[in-house]
Amino acid sequence: MGVPIKKILAIFSLTLLLIPLGNVFAFSNGQAATVVVGQGTFTTGTAGTTATTLTNPVGISYDSAGNLWVADTSNNRVLKYAAPITTGEAATVVIGQGSFTTGTGGTTATTLKTPTGISYDSAGNLWVADEGNSRVLEYAAPITTGEAATVVVGQGTFTTNTAGTTSTALGHPDGISFDSAGNLWVADTGNSRVLEYAAPITTGEAATVVIGQGDFTTGRETSGLQTLITTVH
Repeated sequence: MGVPIKKILAIFSLTLLLIPLGNVFAFSNGQAATVVVGQGTFTTGTAGTTATTLTNPVGISYDSAGNLWVADTSNNRVLKYAAPITTGEAATVVIGQGSFTTGTGGTTATTLKTPTGISYDSAGNLWVADEGNSRVLEYAAPITTGEAATVVVGQGTFTTNTAGTTSTALGHPDGISFDSAGNLWVADTGNSRVLEYAAPITTGEAATVVIGQGDFTTGRETSGLQTLITTVH
């Protein structure tokens, strides 16, 4: 029987990551960026709603093919940039909107409202923390433009967005990640807690673990989930 691999669960204000122990990421102070997306050059910063522009992006993730996915928060959408990523590249897929030139928020299976964290599960499905709707959504692979979500947690249906403090409700979640067993972890920012949803994830599922609070019905709002680190087996 093998030795379980420990991971670090790192929670920051808008990010939740599960990082295998021993991984090292090295960067130099003042290191220059080599590629920019959302702008055509490194010296411009104009927001927009097209396939080549962004407005206040918050979350990013990569799929198994190396494509970049960006939560374009103020445009209420998530964009895919096909690998290899190049400066000024146009996105090839958008979800949360039906086209690259619309950015209206909504509360349905095909719309988003200020999405933040994004992550992939082991089956290649995309999960989005839809902060403005107090929910997390699953989009089944392969992801296509305008695709409807197939699973929602934090709400009982795709057309409700009531924030709450129970094992089945969320209050403006921001960060999401998966552990090696396929369980979903959600930084429930407005409730100052992190929740685990046991795999396989289903619509309206109740969380099974809470950290940051002593039970599922307390959620004192503070300055947010800033830095909480624990070891997950």
